[in-house]
Amino acid sequence: VGDYGFDPLNLASTDLNLGSANEKERSPAYVLRDYREAELRHGRLAMLAAIAWPVQELVNPVLSRALREPDFLSQLGGMSPSVLNGGLGLGPIPFTIAAFAVLIAAVDLKSIQLKGEVGENWLPGDFGFDPL
Repeated sequence: VGDYGFDPLNLASTDLNLGSANEKERSPAYVLRDYREAELRHGRLAMLAAIAWPVQELVNPVLSRALREPDFLSQLGGMSPSVLNGGLGLGPIPFTIAAFAVLIAAVDLKSIQLKGEVGENWLPGDFGFDPL
């Protein structure tokens, strides 16, 4: 699925997986499957970030008033705390970033566990969870 043979740089058969240091002879199909899994994982994370950025700018002033917490957006001139805008060291933001990193690591570990349980029938991106 999805392999139309277009790979001018031969990236699909170049195994960059850290585990491949032990098993040098993985088939290109397995390498491509791992790349698909990484692409799906990064794409899903990017989609969450794309929706979270504007939503938090809309919701933060309301929540900060309701919870009587400082409004970090007003301290940054209405801009989201980010690498570009600064403000990542304000209040609970470092702890929130750490919590999201732990959640992402948990999803990665679950993916590795499911991959080991299912074996050959494993499909990239299939966590056995469909919210719809």
